[in-house]
Amino acid sequence: MRRAGCLKALFCLFIFFSLLLLWNWGSQVLEEGRRFWLSDFAPPGRKGVDFPSLFSTDLPEPKCRTDLLLLILVTTHPGHRDSRNAIRKTWASPSTGTSGRWRAVFLVGRTLDVELDWHIHHEQKMNADILMGDYRDSYRNLTLKVMHGMKWAVERCRPRYILKTDDDCFVNTHYLPSFLRDRLPGTAHLYVGAVFPEQKRASRSV
Repeated sequence: MRRAGCLKALFCLFIFFSLLLLWNWGSQVLEEGRRFWLSDFAPPGRKGVDFPSLFSTDLPEPKCRTDLLLLILVTTHPGHRDSRNAIRKTWASPSTGTSGRWRAVFLVGRTLDVELDWHIHHEQKMNADILMGDYRDSYRNLTLKVMHGMKWAVERCRPRYILKTDDDCFVNTHYLPSFLRDRLPGTAHLYVGAVFPEQKRASRSV
């Protein structure tokens, strides 16, 4: 009886330590997965962004003319298909905007939703205006999305001007291309943004 009791106690201890090891291993796996998806793509001991890691070969890149006057980069969530279609039918439509060397490209990241990923691929096949980065599409990775778009624009398109906007904004493509064209070739290093009236600047500085 004493021997049976000792064996039973040893078996219980074996089960306990086995569960403890499995729990520790599972926690490490989850932590590694979290670090992968939230990674800032900076290798250990190195500051900055590893730009080649941002580029995805899963989705074909939009084709881009090398003589563009203006490239409009639109940050969007993979699930915002209605917003992208609304933009395509309005201010991003060539028939709507001023004729000229400009185009709009939508910036998205990867998604874990298989059905949504299929819709993104189909949307790109139909419109050829989506640039997908090799990172999870999340608010935390919004900086990576913008930096990836800028890197792609400079290396692939080399437009004279780049406008970054969101899928809930309106761009006056009737006026903006001509505004930029009138400032060529004399204006260099042009940076245009929101300009506050003097009264509002005073109130914001208080």
